[in-house]
Amino acid sequence: MEPGAFLGSFAIVGPLGAGGMGVVFRAWDPKLQREVALKVLPPDVAGDRQAIQRLTREAHLLASLNHPNIATIHDVDESGGTTFLVLELIQGQSLAERLAAGALPLREALRVAQQIADALEATHARGILHRDLKPSNIILTPRGLVKVLDFGIAQTFGSPSAASADAATTATQSAAEPAFVGTTPYMSPEQVRGERLDPRTDIWAFGCVLYEALTARRAFGGASTLETISRILEREPTLDGLPPATPPDIRSLIQRCLNKNRIQRLHDIGDARIEIEETLARLSAPSSIRDTTSIAVLPFLNIGRDPDNEYFGDGLAEELIDGLGRIKGLRVAARTSAFEFKGRNVDVRRIGEQLGVETILDGSVRTAGERVRVVVQLVSVNDGCQLWSQRFDGDMRDVFAIQDEIAGAIVEKLRVKLADEAGGPLKRYTDNLDAYHLYMKGRFYWAKRHEVGLHDSLEFFRKATEIDPGHALAHTGMADVYWSLGLYMARPPLEVFPRARVAALKALRIDEELGAAHTALAVIRCFFDWDWAAAEREFHRAIELDPTSAFAHGYYGALLTITGRRAEAIEEAHRAQQVDPFSATARGLSAFTLGLNQEYEQAAQVCRRGLELEPDSFPEAWILAWTDDRTGRHEQAAEQLRTLCERHGRQGMLLPMLAHAYARAHDARRATDILAELEAQSPASFVPAIHLAWVHEGLGHHDLASQWVERAYAERTNPASFLMYGSFERVLHRMGGPAPAR
Repeated sequence: MEPGAFLGSFAIVGPLGAGGMGVVFRAWDPKLQREVALKVLPPDVAGDRQAIQRLTREAHLLASLNHPNIATIHDVDESGGTTFLVLELIQGQSLAERLAAGALPLREALRVAQQIADALEATHARGILHRDLKPSNIILTPRGLVKVLDFGIAQTFGSPSAASADAATTATQSAAEPAFVGTTPYMSPEQVRGERLDPRTDIWAFGCVLYEALTARRAFGGASTLETISRILEREPTLDGLPPATPPDIRSLIQRCLNKNRIQRLHDIGDARIEIEETLARLSAPSSIRDTTSIAVLPFLNIGRDPDNEYFGDGLAEELIDGLGRIKGLRVAARTSAFEFKGRNVDVRRIGEQLGVETILDGSVRTAGERVRVVVQLVSVNDGCQLWSQRFDGDMRDVFAIQDEIAGAIVEKLRVKLADEAGGPLKRYTDNLDAYHLYMKGRFYWAKRHEVGLHDSLEFFRKATEIDPGHALAHTGMADVYWSLGLYMARPPLEVFPRARVAALKALRIDEELGAAHTALAVIRCFFDWDWAAAEREFHRAIELDPTSAFAHGYYGALLTITGRRAEAIEEAHRAQQVDPFSATARGLSAFTLGLNQEYEQAAQVCRRGLELEPDSFPEAWILAWTDDRTGRHEQAAEQLRTLCERHGRQGMLLPMLAHAYARAHDARRATDILAELEAQSPASFVPAIHLAWVHEGLGHHDLASQWVERAYAERTNPASFLMYGSFERVLHRMGGPAPAR
């Protein structure tokens, strides 16, 4: 219908979209001088008796409902052979449209869910099942009111007359209709199977909608209808994608709503409403500084004229994170997750909800010659209000005093117990200002995670230790650089791992309670010494000292994989994500561990979620390509790896992985060209033997692959590299440990 046309006495203003089996128009009601929505059967079924009966049935069901969260029906009418419903016009956007821009903040998602549950409670009280609850049938109004729409396939339940009506409805379905009705990703297992339904099928859909509101992803998404149905029937929902701040009772509620066994599923949607209301009440309690026990420290903004001083703002925030993390009773968000918001204009309330903290500390740094000005503010996530702000002016030589003053002020405002009441909140690793700045520059370049940045950071760490040989963190930094170069085969392991060990042991002799140094030593014991028992002891000690270390959890997961403890490895992989959810490194380690344990789909999901957050994330991009190669999608893997080579250069593991994908995709010419390229590089630079083994394995040159595997073994190659392509996993037996259970 075109604007200006009439349906009965109603003037059509314009289309509003589809509404189940009908088409919805915006219209003007001249009698009552108001805008309404008209739901009209499309022309191809306008005269179909069953379609008219269904539309009329929807009108009768809506007329029996009177609830602020359900769209009101004004009338059902007919004009010129066209039957239509006259409905309340709802202004706003659908939940589906809103989620296209990203997940809802926790409180907003719960407020929406509370109103949906309220609407379903009223619906079920009238003996009605909605059967098609989904984000596109939920409207969010500008005033925060939620409206549930489209009762086109609703049915009654719970009485003999209702059963007869249901049977009549089923009998009048056209032959063209499927055996089940609804929208597949939100259908319960019993709905998919075409079984008799009760309110628990709406509760399942409610769980799907709540999960999607919190994550912007479907709980049971699939590339096709058949794949989606398979996941609904066979797979348990993974709650790993929920924001870290999601309260445990809400996680439990979603699990109970999505229990495949409806006998064990939540029975009453009213219980869900009550639980959500109680959670909202706790979250909305008046902000109290005395009860504020969690904080995220964002990188301080460099607002001076010298861009080379950017490291100083990052370093200052990192020092505060380390110092505040030692305070009893104060939970501090991990550095990598907090730094994920660097340079992004995100509301502090959204940041707090995503990081699961109650307060945010951010600030700015301005340097002018030897003078420095630091402005900091502490903000409540609950209401976005500033709890405290202060300016600190001083000489660059007074930076330690400034740090202590800032930390002391935070402690004063948060009123938490100091870990060392006599010594103050910040642990000082050096009193030498030059060594301090060199260390911070080292960490700044270390965070860039590319080979040039690693070499730059190594030089800064080395200079810091020359100035202050007692700087334990700088020695740890050197260890981290050396083992990274060896682990990722940028340098011969026999050259760099021994240097990493020397640096890590120096750090531990200075400070035995330095968790990062224990992590470094654990990595060396695992991936170079092949001493699994010693590595596990070091990982346990590292995690004991720093439970939020994604590095420790992630690499420990790799150790558990190497030693065949699959279930523990997968658990540790998930824990690495949980402790540092916004860290690309944590996600990459988690995905890699899942992939090594042949959980390729889970690994790919972790990578895809990470790439949604950081489209240029290198760790997740290459792991995603690897999982595609391992699951037979060789052409897709080759395309992804080609893109990565264009973006990051033809270096590292990318070239041999690309050659392997080419070979498996039956493009032997390109694979052989890369093999020749690698062989040509080897006289002038280090080309790991395992890389050549990968290529020969892909080409089917099994004897040559075995020869290169022997060379890789002699090079002390990272054991996980032998697991990347399963035909090499036998080598693990010779390293003193069992091959992973398969």
